[in-house]
Amino acid sequence: MKVRDIFLGIALICFLLISCNSNSKLNQANAEKAIKEFLAKGSNYFQINSVKSIGTISQFSDNEASTSVAFDYSSKDAFGNSTNGEIQLKCIFKKNVDKKWIFTSIEPITSFMDWNGYYKWIKNNQDMNIVAQ
Repeated sequence: MKVRDIFLGIALICFLLISCNSNSKLNQANAEKAIKEFLAKGSNYFQINSVKSIGTISQFSDNEASTSVAFDYSSKDAFGNSTNGEIQLKCIFKKNVDKKWIFTSIEPITSFMDWNGYYKWIKNNQDMNIVAQ
């Protein structure tokens, strides 16, 4: 009986150690899934099909990571002239108290002075809670 209890105790400790480290790094596929979920939930400015590229994950610590997203855009000015280009955003991920990766906010990389709605959109998306696991 004692041998079985010791074995079960050791197995439980090993399982807990393995499960604690299983999500220490943010997975690229999970990050991309969270970004696409964010865009699908009602981004008025960018759609999933406008994503040009999603950068690789930069993990600063066990609790914080980020990636960049590049979008294609086109717009017309007051004179009807078309402008095409690329806008980049930084997507911030953090672990919550349950040790799950969460897509929490976005920050502008590309400055876009001609479009006031862009910065309002950035400001309105600072407290997101999209699970990235």
